Amino acid sequence: MVHIEYPKYYYQTEEKLGQANKEMSRKKKGSSNRNKAGMKAARIHKNIANQRADFSHKASRKLVDMSCLVYIFCIDMDRRIAFLILWNLK
Repeated sequence: MVHIEYPKYYYQTEEKLGQANKEMSRKKKGSSNRNKAGMKAARIHKNIANQRADFSHKASRKLVDMSCLVYIFCIDMDRRIAFLILWNLK
């Protein structure tokens, strides 16, 4: 079992998002300044989504490169069926 932690920049961006949301909440509803603050928060949300996708891709690529056999265990909660897929990568 491999444990991979999120990088520090992810937590820093979450703090920026909290600050942006706080700034937006202090603006008057319907004002152009609130709209600008909302756009800033939306950009930070997009940045976090891109960071997550990038980290997930890099982490999965690293796991695949490290191993010669990958087990994927999926549980379908609706049907209560378990699947085991084996990929021989090397």
